[in-house]
Parts: sequence; structure tokens; C-alpha cells
Amino acid sequence: MHKRTDPFELVTERLRSAPWYRQLETRLGTNEDIGLKTVHGSLGSFIVAAFYPTLDRQIIVLTAAEDTERWVHDLRQFGIATYACLPAKHRRTADEHTELAGALEALSAYWQERATVLVLSPETWQLHLPPPEWFESNAITLRPGDELPFEEFRQYLVLGGYHPCDYVVAPGEVSVRGGIVDFYPLGWQLPIRLEFFGDRIESIRQFDPLSQRSIHRIEEAFVFVAYPRDESLMTSTVEQFFEPNALVVVEHPDDIASRFSALGLAPSFERCTRLLLNPLGSAEITVQSTPQPACRSAVGHLYDLLLELEQADSLVLLCADSAIHLERLQALLRTLAEQRPPDEQLRLERIVWSTRSPDAGFLLPRQGIAVITEHEIFERRRARTTDQQRPKLTLRELQQLRRGDYLVHIDKGICQFDGLETIEISGHKQECVRLLFAEGDVVYLHLNYINKLERYSAADGTPPALSKLGTREWERKKARVKSKLKDIARDLIKLYAQRKASPGFAFPPDTVWQAELEASFLYEDTPDQARATQEVKRDMESPTPMDRLICGDVGFGKTEVAIRAAFKAVQAGKQVAVLVPTTILARQHFQTFSERLARYPVRVEMISRLRSGSEVATILRDLAEGKIDIIIGTHRLLSDDVRFRDLGLLIIDEEQRFGVAAKEKLRQLRVSVDTLTLTATPIPRTLNFSLMGARDLSIIETPPRNRLPVETEVIEWDDDLLRYAITRELERGGQVFVVSDSIEGIPAVQQQLLGLIPTLRIGIAHGRLAPAVLESVIERFLERKYDVLLATKIVENGLDMPNVNTIIIVNAERYGLAELYQLRGRVGRSNRQAYCYLVVQSLRKLNRQALERLRAIEELTELGSGFQLALRDLEIRGAGNIFGAEQSGYISDLGFETYHRILDEAVQELRTEEFAELFPTEQRTYTNDSITIELPSDALLPSDFVPSDVERFEWYKRLYRCTSPAELSAIEEELRDRYGPLPVEAEQLLFGVRLRLLGSKLGAERIRIERSLMSIELPRTAPPWYYEQIFPAIVAAAAEVTGAHFRQVGSTAILDVPLATEQDAIAVLDQLVAAVAALRQPQASPTTPARTSR
Repeated sequence: MHKRTDPFELVTERLRSAPWYRQLETRLGTNEDIGLKTVHGSLGSFIVAAFYPTLDRQIIVLTAAEDTERWVHDLRQFGIATYACLPAKHRRTADEHTELAGALEALSAYWQERATVLVLSPETWQLHLPPPEWFESNAITLRPGDELPFEEFRQYLVLGGYHPCDYVVAPGEVSVRGGIVDFYPLGWQLPIRLEFFGDRIESIRQFDPLSQRSIHRIEEAFVFVAYPRDESLMTSTVEQFFEPNALVVVEHPDDIASRFSALGLAPSFERCTRLLLNPLGSAEITVQSTPQPACRSAVGHLYDLLLELEQADSLVLLCADSAIHLERLQALLRTLAEQRPPDEQLRLERIVWSTRSPDAGFLLPRQGIAVITEHEIFERRRARTTDQQRPKLTLRELQQLRRGDYLVHIDKGICQFDGLETIEISGHKQECVRLLFAEGDVVYLHLNYINKLERYSAADGTPPALSKLGTREWERKKARVKSKLKDIARDLIKLYAQRKASPGFAFPPDTVWQAELEASFLYEDTPDQARATQEVKRDMESPTPMDRLICGDVGFGKTEVAIRAAFKAVQAGKQVAVLVPTTILARQHFQTFSERLARYPVRVEMISRLRSGSEVATILRDLAEGKIDIIIGTHRLLSDDVRFRDLGLLIIDEEQRFGVAAKEKLRQLRVSVDTLTLTATPIPRTLNFSLMGARDLSIIETPPRNRLPVETEVIEWDDDLLRYAITRELERGGQVFVVSDSIEGIPAVQQQLLGLIPTLRIGIAHGRLAPAVLESVIERFLERKYDVLLATKIVENGLDMPNVNTIIIVNAERYGLAELYQLRGRVGRSNRQAYCYLVVQSLRKLNRQALERLRAIEELTELGSGFQLALRDLEIRGAGNIFGAEQSGYISDLGFETYHRILDEAVQELRTEEFAELFPTEQRTYTNDSITIELPSDALLPSDFVPSDVERFEWYKRLYRCTSPAELSAIEEELRDRYGPLPVEAEQLLFGVRLRLLGSKLGAERIRIERSLMSIELPRTAPPWYYEQIFPAIVAAAAEVTGAHFRQVGSTAILDVPLATEQDAIAVLDQLVAAVAALRQPQASPTTPARTSR
């Protein structure tokens, strides 16, 4: 039913036949103000969408600032191009430009006729804008094939206010490379790349500012060739953009009037018609809608409502934000239908389903219309999908290498990067990396061995000592670490083997209750969270005891995954123990578990020092008798007097914070009971691979979609601004964190705060307080007995304080990027807008590194952005946490990346040697990463093609690290996209990388091409099985190649192949690699890189 028509259009079609709507249509023709009463949910947007196609006049929506996003979202669901024109959200900042960015974008989109509805708030009237004439005089249309003087155009953009830079990532920036002009015009969602041939536009593409890759071509671009930075231009207000006879839809007009009055504004709507939604007092038209009825997450209530609507022959539109949510709801309703008698059967095919969802549902009983949203059924916030804040900082910029940065050469040790140098080898130009070692020694590293280099990073960020060449100290260090790592990994693998051999309990599949609980989660599941939930449930349903570690930032939904697992265990008649390191965390988990499971017959209890002796005795008795389903507590739960009737699941939060004895006890439990461990310390993604099989790992690194980014601002101490920030937070019932960089600095900051607001109730927390005192301060803060918690950075890691949404970090320049990111992560855990103020002593006196760190944290406002970008030092701490504190010392000895490399080798050797029977599927491969390629021509990226040597180094690293032809093609495409046609030397470089990719898979040590002959040197030393299996396969494949022959030089076998063209070399290598790949090794064997002495 209704299959061909758009679901939203079905509703607007029925709306148009309502008597009150026809009355409204008539009134719209008279140009008089009209009042509409009882407009609930998103009905206002549906009404605008109903008359939009036939109303030939400008439409403006005027609403409260906090509701603008809702209108933009709802109208865009109808395909109506809608933009919000208002100041940067809730921000008081000296930078007028960021204040205007959103408004200018909306007005320019409107000017380009890409926006047809503007959404405003009273605050929009405060903005000073360029006049309409500015938009008119600076607009041009660009098309491929147009003649446009290249140099003149470049200068015009710069003189017009575009800011020249290396990468274009933010509106108003321009970058020129060769014949390519990248610029980010006003009003565009993405920047534009123009490729010129002389003074002619060859192509126009839009590109992604994060990856810098083109996304698609466009045939026409209407752009503004100037960017309004000059304050003398800003002479207009928004009213000058109103057309005569515009229709202004005013939501809650009385509230809007009082907001204008509070701002000291009195706008005139003389030339406009106003449609007033929900005015106080009487109104010309009453719509008689009602809000969507509350179902309180109970699908049974929804079923009854739908049955009632079906019997009344209503048009029911059921909307969800995604197909997954829709399918889950349909499945729940089908299951319920099976349990109902024949006269209560719901015909699901009569419901209209939509994966587009308005902000709020509504019912119009007289018209027989019901719009129901899935997120309201489950009392969940809708995921907001209006324009994401643009990333202003790229991964490339943050992690870019600079001269003087530390690197690790895997064979020679710690050195410093000193740029690239072009040298000649046999008359052909090649680039080398110049490396500085101790005592002024310099090594020129050929690009063939660039893979031997890793970045050096360690937790504390202190510079390491450079290695001395010509000693064996580095080799000894590596061997020592590898042997230690093998001991640790060996224990993990043994534990894994014990677990695999132990019979566990296989939990039954999900029930309706399970699906209902998951659907009622306050936030929409992120893909990571959904995957983690599936992985945990799959583990629980298998007969082997689960041992899974879930790693995710604070507030990313790990606890929710744990609650789902606990509920699944309880429904199977098992008990669940939740173990936490502190009383405060125990109380928090107790509240969260109790609230989430309140609707179900599940008994949750807590043991902690907050309980009296008699209460604990009762709880322990009930636990032993099986009357308690979920018990939450500190290490007290591991005491001998705690007995379970049938323990089925153990959940451990932040295990690394428990003592040795507790960990040993947990180890014994793990073998037989399903165990789920949660941690907020980021664990390096690559450790995934190292630990695969030793411990299962789920990483949640995407933040919940409907969380708001934290507004972040770098400021000098400003009494007015900070008083305003604290007062704003307290007035909305919230609390504030203030972080001091030292314990000694706390009293001074306390005095400054009391100087701003003498009545502030301030709690003080730092590491020198006795544990009980510290816990009591934090408890009092949680109970809202303090307005402000003034603390050092010890503010507890795993604590969730949704009521704290403003954080002020004093002397922010003294923190590392990851620390700032983590501190800021303490706020913004609810659906309220959160604020972070980074207070520095003097903006003018900051050094470059501090400025970059602060700029990065200010711009990476999305929750979770730091997870991908800046958490190198936290990853290092994470490695230390998994393997124990002593590892942190090894990490600073070797650098994190090299430590990793050695860890990988250690685990791999154990899996293929000592524990081969546990991992029978290991593939026997022999590759050589350090293969040498020699070509008869220049092979490099010329400096006039990629000017920066740091940038060239990054490209070389990517090229020499790629592992497949597809990846290499993607890099080649990106080079062409960003810099234009490839010069001959770059083509040769790519050819060399192709040879390298294929040759390394044969284990070859060298490939040399000279005068139409390719010579492939096979390894001198390799494991016996290489000569028994791989070598014969290469010989057999070579026999099929015309003119190919082997020769022996000393102990090295060399295969010579005559070539007619370069492509022949690739074809022959492809043939040889295919022959090796066809081999199947049934038993396990070591993966050993070829030993090549350089």
C-alpha cells in the first residue's frame, strides 16, 4: 500500500483536504497576519511543506535559537533547501568572523538560489552583515572550458579576502599548486578544486578537506570570489534580505517578542505577512492536533495505539532514523502480533514506513492522520543530522613530521629527521632521507629502506637520547624487550588455551525483552557500539567462556553494552557480578543499571562501604540464595564470604586499577565464567592484531551521534567572560569543573573564583588528599553540594557526571594535547551544550607547539575526534596498562611504533612455533620488506612537483608502505588529483614501487633493470621450507617465460628475464607471485622477514 508516493507527501496531501487548512490557504492570499492554535510536534513543518509548492513568495521561519536546528532538519526531510541564519551557537567571542560564518553561509546559499527557506532566531538581528549588493557584485559562475587568466584569478582571490595556506580546510582559504587552485567559497559545504591548463579551466571538482581527495566533478560553480573579512563592509542587518510580501512563520510569537525585548530589539515586519503558530490567547484557526502519545519504551503500548488508529482508519506514518531501527521495530511488532488473539491482529502492511524522521510526532484525529517517530516511542533523542561542524585540522597537519623530529631506524636506533637530499647513483637522481645520530654521525637512507623508519613517540614526550652508531647496544635493547614481551604474551596465550579447553555455558538467543531494552537506549547506537553488542552476544551464545575487552572513550556507551550483556545473562537464569575499582564508580553503575532495568523483574544490589554491616549481611545471604540477579561492588566482591548461587557473567570496569591479588583471583575466574572487561584507556588499534586470539577486543571509537560537540575557546583570564560562563551553567542547574595545573596553584585560583562570584560553593580535590577524603569530596559534588569542583587533573577517569557541562582549564598551555582532550571529555556527556575554556597566561607569549596544541583542541570539537587524531601518548599508556607498568620503560627506550613492531614479531613467533597446535591455520609466507630496486632512470617526486620535503617524505612513506596494487593505484590517483599530471620521474618512482610490491612477495633481495633485462636476486638465507616449496614454484613458473634463465653468483640464485617493455617486467612478476600464492601450506610455520644486512 502507498508504495509509489513519498510517505511525507501522503501526509501533506491529506492535510490539504482539512477544512482548517483550506481556511488557512484563503487567508494566506489576503496578506494579513494569521494565528494557528494547537500545532504540536513537527506539524508546523508539515503545514509549511504543504503550501510550499504553490506559494510564490519568500518563506522565513522565526523561532527560538535552540529550535532552529529542528526546523532545518524537518523541512529538509521534504527536500526543501533550508538554512539557519544565526550567530555561532551561544558563543561570546572576539572573533567576529567565526560569529558570522553560519549566517554568511545561509545568506550566500540563499543568494545562489540553493536555499529557499531561511530559519532565523531573534539573535540573528544582532549580526552586522555585508549588504545585498556585496553578494551581487562578487558572484561569478565558473565552468570547465572557460578562459580565465590564471595569475589574475589567484591574485583576485587573495585581494578579495581569501587566506593563502598549504591545505584548504576551512571557508575563506586558498591554496595554489602548479596549475591547481583549491579554494573554499562562502556558502559551499565543501571546497572547490580548479585544474587549469594555461588560462583555461580544465575541470572543477569538489574535495574532502580531511583527506584532500576530490569527491566528484561539477559542471558549473556559482561562487563568490571574495570573502568578507573587512568590518567596514558589515553595514546591513538580516531585514535587508527580506523580500516584499515575504511570509514569516513565527513559532510561539509571545516568547519571541519577549526575547526581542530582552535583546533591546524591535524589528519591523511591515512588508511581511506573519503566520503565528501557537500564540497565547485566541487565534483565527484551531488545528486540534495532539502530541504523539507516550509509550514509555513499551512496545505493547505502541501495539495498542496502532490497533486503535487502524480501527479508526487513520493514515499512520511510522518514522525511524535508519532502516535498522525500522526493521527492529517491525520485528518487535510481529512477535507481539503472534501472541495476540485473532481479533487483535495488527495489519503491518497498512502502516506507511519511512527511514526519514521528523523531530517529533503528532496526531490529527479529525483528519485521520498519525505521524509517529521511533525515537519518541523509546524516549530516545533524535540523532541530529544537520551540517556537521567542518573539520578545520587534518590528521596530516597534526602528525606531520618536521626537521628535528625523532625517528627510530629499526636496525640502527634513535635518530633525528634532517630532511631529504637528492643524490646521483650511476648517473641517475634518487632521493635519500638524511638522519642524524649521536656524536654528529649522519646516515643517508635510500628510499628502498624507508620502511625501516618509524616515528618515535613515548608517553612523557621528553626527547630521547640519540643512538650511537657502531655499538651493539641497540640490538641488545631490542632482544631484551622481545624476550620480556614473549613471556607476557605466552601467559596470555596459555590463558586463552585454558579457556578454549574449558566447557562454558552457551546462553540462549535474544528475547523480545532484550530487543525492547536495546531499542530504549537513550542514544542511537553507533556502528561500533552495535558491533560490540553483537560480538559480546555471539561470545555468550558460544559454549567457550567469553573473555572480551571493550575499549572506548568515557561516555561512548561501554556501560550500555555491559547492561545488555547482564540482562541477557539474567534472562537465562544466571547471576552477574560487576566489579569496579572505587565506591563512587560502584554507586554510579548501581544507579545506571537500576534505572535502565527498572521496567523488568531484575534485582540489582550494591556492596560498598556506603552500606551498613547488617545490609551487607542481608545482601550476601540473598546473593547465595539466588534472590539477587546483578551485584555491583569493589574488590570486596572477591572476598571468600561472597558466594553466588549461579554466577554466569563477570563484568570488570578498569581492571588495570586493581591490585595484584585481585587480578590473580580474576584470572582464575576467567577460565570458567564469561568475562567482559571495560576500559576507557585507548588501546592501540594495532594491538588488536597482536592480541588476536589471546584476548578478544572490541573498540568503540565513534561518539554517540546525538551528542553535541563541546564549544571550546582559548582565552586569557577574563573576569567578565568567566563570570558569565559560570553563571550560565549554574542558572541552568548545572555544575562546573575548574582544573588547576598544580596543587600549589589551587588556593590562588580559588580566590580568583570567589572574586568573580562570592557565593560559589567550591569543593577541592587533588592527589595529596587521603583516598577517603577525596572520595567524600567527589561524592558531595555528585550530590550537588558544591557548584564547582576545583581539582588537579586527577578528576576521576571513568566518572560520568552528566550535570557538569562547563570546564575551565587554567594554564592550559602546560598540558599535552591528549591531556586536554581527556579533560575536555569530562563535559558534554548529556544532550546539553557543553563549554570548555582553555585559559592561558598570554596568547602573545605562547610558543608554536603550545599554540598548535591549543588550536588543535579548539578545533577538534567533535567528541571522539581525538580518538583518531591525537591520542598517541594515551595509546602508549594503554599498552603499558595491558602489559604492566614496566612496559612503559621499554616504550620510552624504543619508541612506541618500534615497541609495537617487536611485539608483533614476538606474538607471531609464539603462534607459529610454541603454540602452532593452537593456531593451525597460520599461513606460511616469506616476504622481504627491505628489497632493493635499481632502475636505469631518475625515480623520485621532483621538488617543483611537490615543493615541501616534509610532504615528499610523507608521500614516499605511503608509497613504500602500501601493500597492494589497489592501494598503490589509489595513491597515484591522489597524487594526480592534488598536484596535476605526473612528471616522468614520478612515473618511474611508481613503476619502481610496483616492482617492489611484487618482488617482496617472492622474498627477493634485489630487482635490477638495465638495458631491457630484469635481474631478480632470490634470498641467500631463508628457512629450509622456502627452498623446498617456494623456490621450486618460482623455477616452474619461470620455465614458462620466454628467454628466462637462472644463474648462480656465489650463494645467490639470480633469475634473468629479457624485456621488450616495462610492462613485461610487471607481467612476469605477476606470474611468479601467482605461482607462489597457489601453494597451500597445511601446517604452521614461522613468518620470518629476510635478514638483509645494510
